[in-house]
Amino acid sequence: KEQSSLNGMLHSFNDAPGGWSEEWSELMFSFGFEVWIRPKIVFRSGYHKEHIDKGDQQYYTVGAGVHLGQITINLAATFKNNSFSSKPYNLFLATVIYDIKNQKLF
Repeated sequence: KEQSSLNGMLHSFNDAPGGWSEEWSELMFSFGFEVWIRPKIVFRSGYHKEHIDKGDQQYYTVGAGVHLGQITINLAATFKNNSFSSKPYNLFLATVIYDIKNQKLF
């Protein structure tokens, strides 16, 4: 059945087979924060939790970043909080960003 985007969004809040109790269990809880120690150093942390019937993902994240002129280096890690999740956790990630906005490319 075709419907407008707004109508589809509103109806999606009442389409679970289990009714409102299942709709509430589909909500996820996540929060995070970052702290700037100096203008170029940042530390980050966060937490994510899903209902046990909707994936049961629970994990912490930590990270740090440093800005060195045109280069930014970010390091992050994800640690699972439960032993039942099938998702791969205990991940370590690194990114390097080079800012080219003031560079001539050609």
